[in-house]
Amino acid sequence: LMNVAVWDYWENAEWAVKIGVGGTRVQVLSVPNGWVWFIPLGPTRTSIGFVCPAAYYKQSDRSLEELYLEAIERQPRAKTLTRNATREGETRTTTDWSFLADRLVGENWFLIGESGGFADPILAGGLTLTHESARHAAYVILELERGELDGEAIKEHYSESNSKRVLQFMRFAEFWYAANGQFGELQEFSAQIAKEAGLNLSPKAAFRWLSLGGFNFGDGARPGLGGLDLGAVREVTSIFTTNSKLEWEINKFNVFRLNLDGAEEDKMFVLDEGRIHVKDCYRRGDQVLPISGVHGHVFYALQQENEIERIVNRLRERIAMYGSFRVDDAIATMEIMLLDGWISGKLNKKRKRIFYELNEETEESNFHDNVDEIPGLEKGA
Repeated sequence: LMNVAVWDYWENAEWAVKIGVGGTRVQVLSVPNGWVWFIPLGPTRTSIGFVCPAAYYKQSDRSLEELYLEAIERQPRAKTLTRNATREGETRTTTDWSFLADRLVGENWFLIGESGGFADPILAGGLTLTHESARHAAYVILELERGELDGEAIKEHYSESNSKRVLQFMRFAEFWYAANGQFGELQEFSAQIAKEAGLNLSPKAAFRWLSLGGFNFGDGARPGLGGLDLGAVREVTSIFTTNSKLEWEINKFNVFRLNLDGAEEDKMFVLDEGRIHVKDCYRRGDQVLPISGVHGHVFYALQQENEIERIVNRLRERIAMYGSFRVDDAIATMEIMLLDGWISGKLNKKRKRIFYELNEETEESNFHDNVDEIPGLEKGA
């Protein structure tokens, strides 16, 4: 990503918001030539850093400390929160922090979390990646001790899966810098974005581009990216683009069919309740469609029905029978299958059309039969 970072620790910086007793939020703050992190480490100590393109630093003919202090001065919230604070006065710097190890597993060892790879601090994804890889390593170790599965195969799956998680977070980081105009040396990425959506990223185009990183890749339980579920990915996309709300693609159609053209049946490893299971899947190029977990329930519902109302009713029947997922999980999975081409969608004006929306605050979902009930959606749209 060709960036440099400079940071210092501050005493008695204020908090932008207080949550409960002793809780607050990390701040990610934009400035014209990069971004500022504001990370409270305790009641009085705060880490504040500035990240900018290496090219900007080299062309500025100034020290990183000068650029650092200027960034804080130019960022209104950072300036306000540090008005009564004092610096330790020892600026630290680093560069070239994005990396991925050639392999994450070997004879009697695993690389977990940031020992195996690091993307970028913009999403603070270190603990997410650590938890995901630690969980996966525990599953592999248990299966190696049981000796019932191909040990080399499940270790390779660990390495491949967690390498891809790191690369997906790098993709998020590229999205951030592109959306904020900090392209730097990302010429190939810039060309891809320009081809798909122009330099002014729309939420739909950005989300579609992120989905190419493989929402369905992972342990096969639920769709996600880099260890984040679909809701988190949608939230990040909306925050980074800010120009309009990210709408659900499935609301454009009311008839859906499975599309397995060009796909081949295969097997994949799925992590569930302390065991690694071998499950059916379809592969089409780099894309994988698990036939297990929520994906499996959606797959079987689509084999039986094609109208959205009947599909939802069929999914509710499966929830009543199995109780292992929610309607929200199924709709999120359908959304990704539609984006990835595993489902084709059509609008039949003679058939009933229902609209799905998720309240991000309460996490409650609703289906609306009448378009007039959808705030901001015009009749006939």
